Amino acid sequence: MQAVVAPWVALMVAPELRIWATKRFAIDFAVDLVVPVVRPVLAERDPSKQGMVGESLPVPPVGAVVSLGIAFTIR
Repeated sequence: MQAVVAPWVALMVAPELRIWATKRFAIDFAVDLVVPVVRPVLAERDPSKQGMVGESLPVPPVGAVVSLGIAFTIR
């Protein structure tokens, strides 16, 4: 079996909110949003199947990651 390679282009927005708890310590909250402009269909070639496509999987229309972390400032 062989994987098919196709281009993938997306726009990404990643706003971040930093809440200061003390002068040196903060809590970070971030949301990363990914919106594909060019979305390929991922497919695996299988010569034993008709059309040579074994499995295919469409890329989701949008993606998001939510993160929570801590930050220390050293001055």
